[in-house]
Amino acid sequence: MASSSDNDSVQIADKVKNDSEDKQLKSNDALVEIQLKCMTESYKSLQTHVEELEAENKFLKEKIDELKNDLEEEKQCHHDALVRFKEIEEIMPRDKCLVCASNSEANNDINTRKDTELAAAEKKRSECQETLHVLGWQLQAMSPQIGSKRLQTNESWLVKF
Repeated sequence: MASSSDNDSVQIADKVKNDSEDKQLKSNDALVEIQLKCMTESYKSLQTHVEELEAENKFLKEKIDELKNDLEEEKQCHHDALVRFKEIEEIMPRDKCLVCASNSEANNDINTRKDTELAAAEKKRSECQETLHVLGWQLQAMSPQIGSKRLQTNESWLVKF
């Protein structure tokens, strides 16, 4: 009978051990499921963040391109105004000589008109310089690592005028 009792004890011990192992496996499975859910949510969150950053990056690239185009247009405008200014500056001495030669009212009107055109051209040139300067700073602020040397070169070019 002792051996039957020992046998029963071993079977009970084995059953308890097996039950304990089953509970441990179920607990581990539940923990793995929780970890998997957490990782899935983290992945989804990171994916959403990546999409947001990609959208922002695209917007900023478009804005940079737009500012570059604006800057090029302003450079052209500045160049055109400068050319017009120099043309008027060359014409002014000849017109002044004509005015000196004849003091008619018509010549005075021409001189006044030329002075007005010269002042307008100077004002336009000044506005273009200011706009170029502002656009350069905006472009540099939006993309400091892209083309900083080019912006420095443009700024030194602007200072000349």
